[in-house]
Amino acid sequence: MKQFLMILIIGGIYSSTVFGQGFDWQGSARLPFETPRSYLGFNLQYGFQFASGEISFLENQIQCPNFNDGNGKKFSIGLNFESWEKFNRFAYRTSLQYNTNYLSSSLREFVPYSSNLIAEFENKLTLNFSKIDFKIGGKYRIANSHLNFGADLMLSFVLNNSFEATEEILGPPEIPPFPTNPPSHKREILNGKINSFNTVIFSPTFTVGYDFQLGFGTYFEPHFTVAFPTNSMLSGDNLKNFSTSFGINFYRKFFK
Repeated sequence: MKQFLMILIIGGIYSSTVFGQGFDWQGSARLPFETPRSYLGFNLQYGFQFASGEISFLENQIQCPNFNDGNGKKFSIGLNFESWEKFNRFAYRTSLQYNTNYLSSSLREFVPYSSNLIAEFENKLTLNFSKIDFKIGGKYRIANSHLNFGADLMLSFVLNNSFEATEEILGPPEIPPFPTNPPSHKREILNGKINSFNTVIFSPTFTVGYDFQLGFGTYFEPHFTVAFPTNSMLSGDNLKNFSTSFGINFYRKFFK
């Protein structure tokens, strides 16, 4: 019995030594490969955003009806670093990402035009912004498999932002066009205003991923991420921008 337990202990130590992240990177006994613990790489992400809350809007300094909620897309590219503890079950990680984003929200209004005619308008607001995301956290291998669950704290710094607003007459056909040049049933709102973007946004994020080996000391990880912001994206408005994204991380040995 003691010999059997000793064999299990030695086997467990051996497997944790040669199976980095669960991968067998030992080509042969004549060509030993020392499994590194730290990896550096890059990442790509594409995702969807869901804004919840109100967006205050003014035209010519006059308060207009607020926009509510919104949705959009995002794309990011960045660098990532990962360092595994000695038993290869948990990894500490950090990343730096640059991403571009847009959000769109619409609002329909019904305005009496005459005693027997009601005009229908559609207002659209599109927010465009870019930001730098700094993440720090970790991931845990589930049941010593390649599947992992992770959590990070993300600090986002908004770099650039802009918005576009339009108004369109949807009907009925008796409603005359806007007095633009040339006259049109759709106009760009040039003197619109929204509240300023907050410079910093804090969000916990959670991921589910799976590691695939590419070769000795190299692997990649497709993953799914959700982010839950804790503060509003716009100052003065309670607008929180939740996101889901699909991405891929590439890693290569950095140092032992």
